[in-house]
Amino acid sequence: MDERETGRNQNKYPQNDVQRLRQMRAQAFGSPRDSRSASSNDTGQRQRNEANTVQRRPQQIPLQSEQNRHHMRDARRQPAVAGSASTDGRQRYPQSRQGAQVAQGTQNGSRAAREKNAYAQKAQSARNTAGGAAPHAKNSDIMSANSGLVLGPNTKRNLFLFSLLALLVTVCVIVFGIQSCSKKETDSNSPAVKDKVQLSTPDKGKTDAPTKNNSLFAEYTDSTKTLQIDSGYGILIDLSTNKVIAEKGAGDRIYPASMTKIMTLIVAYENIDNLEDTYTFKAEMLDEYYRQNASVAGFSAGESVPLKDLLYGCILPSGADATGALAEYVAGSEEAFAALMNKKAAEMGLKDTHFVTASGLHDDDHYSTCEDMAAILRYAINNEATRQVLATYKYTTSSTAEHPDGIELTGTLKSRMAGDEAEGVFVQGGKTGYTIEGKNCLATFAANCTEENAEFCAPRYILVTAYAFGEYTPVFDAIDVYKNYCSP
Repeated sequence: MDERETGRNQNKYPQNDVQRLRQMRAQAFGSPRDSRSASSNDTGQRQRNEANTVQRRPQQIPLQSEQNRHHMRDARRQPAVAGSASTDGRQRYPQSRQGAQVAQGTQNGSRAAREKNAYAQKAQSARNTAGGAAPHAKNSDIMSANSGLVLGPNTKRNLFLFSLLALLVTVCVIVFGIQSCSKKETDSNSPAVKDKVQLSTPDKGKTDAPTKNNSLFAEYTDSTKTLQIDSGYGILIDLSTNKVIAEKGAGDRIYPASMTKIMTLIVAYENIDNLEDTYTFKAEMLDEYYRQNASVAGFSAGESVPLKDLLYGCILPSGADATGALAEYVAGSEEAFAALMNKKAAEMGLKDTHFVTASGLHDDDHYSTCEDMAAILRYAINNEATRQVLATYKYTTSSTAEHPDGIELTGTLKSRMAGDEAEGVFVQGGKTGYTIEGKNCLATFAANCTEENAEFCAPRYILVTAYAFGEYTPVFDAIDVYKNYCSP
């Protein structure tokens, strides 16, 4: 190279600048001399690249050093931005990453602070509401504030429902307790509980005649009214005048159901010579009544029961076990006893009545009318002994090996009505009945008296109703009829 070219190059690149370029190139790629002398294999190049990478890799700052702690403290005070340059112009990647982390933590802290401030504003709003629900707490049921506990709408509703339920339970308990106390008081004051009714063996030659007219059937007159009842059929008789006060299909055929047991009581009582005699129950007979789902008094197989207890078991709990025992004792079988019942019906002059069973369980050929059933009840209350059975509320049977304390029998009629619901009239006794085909029926006798002197008052009225839907429909019919037609 000649001097002119060398001068141009020197003018283009000053000496000091050329040296700096050579140094920078040597640092990056090595000197040309080293390149010419070094081997051309890849191993040397990889070594140079690794050395260059190591030279460029930033140095890790010990986390436990005093300098690092000061740096982290300064970074918290003045957060660094990732990728910022240092004072000497070189990138400090470790310090930049740590600064980014600190910046991110600062941002998170700012968000938590904003949420805390928002929550404090909500709490302040709740305190200013003066007991109302927090205006912005839509998703919260309960919000705690310095002034107290603020309830959300869902919690208020739940508390209201719980309070209402507690009130209803309390009312039910109080009502149940009052009814239980009243029932116990009534039972303790009942004459039937105080004095056990004593039945004597019937005197064949004695006939009671509490009514003025010996005829079992009352007369229809122009003043006879239509009986206003919910039951399908009925008749009301005034025994003192032997007149039909009101009626509703009294001559139509009905299924008498357990009102049949009034005739069973009459026939059994008139055909028993000794009421202290006993009958021993058989398992076969009891099983048959249980299979038919018939009502029973509760006697057990092998139990020997006095006949007097069977009369009460027939009427009070309407026990089919008691009627079956009476039928077998008197006639040898229920079929034979039903023949005696039909014979008695003919003697009484009944118009349209036929019996198949002693219990009243349904049979298409087992029927009667309200008029005939009123005559049967009238015949039964003409006898003091059978009238006492029909008027008894509670009775305890004799002690046996199977029932050492006896069986407490409760009348189905008096368990549904006290008898004094109609003012000025007291229902003295009667018999309920029910079958699916015959529905609910009721036969009662009453007098214009009170419960205290009912035992000494002769019955004046007889009411028989049949084919009623609902267990208490005949009871309500009886109360309304005695109130509307018989009150003084």
